Amino acid sequence: MEAYNFKDLTGMRFGKLTVIKRSCNSKNGSARWICICECGKETIVIGSKLLSDHTKSCGCLKNLKYGLSRTRLYRIWRGMIGRCEDVYKDNYYWYGFRGISICEQWHDFITFYNWAISSGYNDNLTLDRINTNGNYEPSNCRWATQLEQCNNVSTNRHILHKGNIYTVAEFSRLINYKDHTVRNRLRLGWSSEEIVQIQEGKNVKRKYIRIT
Repeated sequence: MEAYNFKDLTGMRFGKLTVIKRSCNSKNGSARWICICECGKETIVIGSKLLSDHTKSCGCLKNLKYGLSRTRLYRIWRGMIGRCEDVYKDNYYWYGFRGISICEQWHDFITFYNWAISSGYNDNLTLDRINTNGNYEPSNCRWATQLEQCNNVSTNRHILHKGNIYTVAEFSRLINYKDHTVRNRLRLGWSSEEIVQIQEGKNVKRKYIRIT
């Protein structure tokens, strides 16, 4: 029985809890341990619940998660989980279906939250994968502006103009034109020079050939 055959957990850490010493057994004979939480509160936990990762704090972790569940960061985290793992999500085809996954530690929201805060998150930034074919993990993710993320999407087209390479977003900003207008004219086979000339009000005669 566990009361007479148990593993000494003294000094071991489980989540936010560090085991201080053995406590009295539970009524059914299970070994219990006195633990100190990172928040400073002491709590008594059954050993099996520590070993199975069922209990990771004195309760403050659960309260923290509940309090953060209404934040933008929580919605970002849920969205990431959904597009990678929920086959019923509209954008699953572009993520989970392509094999893009989420690292094991980020399945825990608090771990993701701590990474986000330490990596410079604010409400004006979005979660961006550096390698658009890579997974959601700390080494491949950053917080970026909407423009930076648009410049990094795998479907982005690049434009060669006067020896420089631009994304559609960058080129549109350069000539002060709307993105969708530039994209449509590229689909029709326009060169960057023709787009610039039209934008400058010059008369350009050309044959319209739609390129698919």
